[in-house]
Amino acid sequence: MIYGHGDDLYAYPQGIRANFSSNVWHLGTHPQLQAALQNAITTIDHYPDPNGDTIRQALARKYNLTPEHFTVTNGAAEALYNITQAWRQTAATIFVPAFSEYEDAATLNNITLTFLPEETLSHTDTTLTTPLAFLCNPNNPTGRSTPAETLVKLIADNPDTVFVVDEAYTDFTEISQSLLPHLNALPNVILVRAYTKTYAIPGLRIGYTISQPQLTARILKFKIPWSVNSLALEACRYILQHESTLRPNMSALLTETRWLQQQINALAPFEAQPSATPFFLAKLNKGNSTELKQYLATEWQCLVRDAANFRALGNTYIRIATQTREKNELLLNGLRAWTRHT
Repeated sequence: MIYGHGDDLYAYPQGIRANFSSNVWHLGTHPQLQAALQNAITTIDHYPDPNGDTIRQALARKYNLTPEHFTVTNGAAEALYNITQAWRQTAATIFVPAFSEYEDAATLNNITLTFLPEETLSHTDTTLTTPLAFLCNPNNPTGRSTPAETLVKLIADNPDTVFVVDEAYTDFTEISQSLLPHLNALPNVILVRAYTKTYAIPGLRIGYTISQPQLTARILKFKIPWSVNSLALEACRYILQHESTLRPNMSALLTETRWLQQQINALAPFEAQPSATPFFLAKLNKGNSTELKQYLATEWQCLVRDAANFRALGNTYIRIATQTREKNELLLNGLRAWTRHT
């Protein structure tokens, strides 16, 4: 399934001018962070901190918790695989459509799966019977954001289920709905976060989990030593020290997203779906997503995310991550040409 993710630039050797397929900060890595990593290159001549303990301590200071609340991982993906190992051969609920690694990691660890529509998160009578549940807020691929109070009630009403809440995109909204402020009241929640999206460093793979110490201890039993490399740890340390400087301003990008959605909705065959983030789904009312992706990539050098392999979506959706106005206009020209092409 790894080949079904977005950002598959490697598959287009002819070149891509505008990449709409990846949900990372669209302007790339901050030059100051790049410079810090160049200065840290000598750290690769020795083994990294085997458990990321220095970063766990820094995160504890930042969030006024203890190091025992955190694990440091090789991106959010390692966290998901560690968690599913810790609950191996049990059962889990996944709210769909969702990031495919929830299902992949669970399947690898012989976890029986139940799937519920994303809308179920807001139902006041939702009752779960599985030991584990996966959800993403704001969600990938839809970009929808569920109010924190709604999730707190859902989690409190299902105390026998451990909720794995993926907050990789919490920085991509105007109003964060993170559960972190409620963590002390939620003994059955594991938050999964990553620095890769907000700070445009997906090639470095750095993430972390936050949960009550008893859950953290269970996860750590399955974490391999040295899973996070020296440069990734240096990046995390530098970000924690300079967040106010490095953190991107999402306001302008969200404004551009609303403009792009309006332009797409003006094209008869497409419907841009509501989203709280700079990425969103667009529904196709003719043709299919796989053909459209190939057409845009080969004829317009624009790469979008074919959403066909998201459970519950099918081949009538693409996912678009907003870029600069110039690139967004290139995409719109490609979509207009597609309407004539089909």
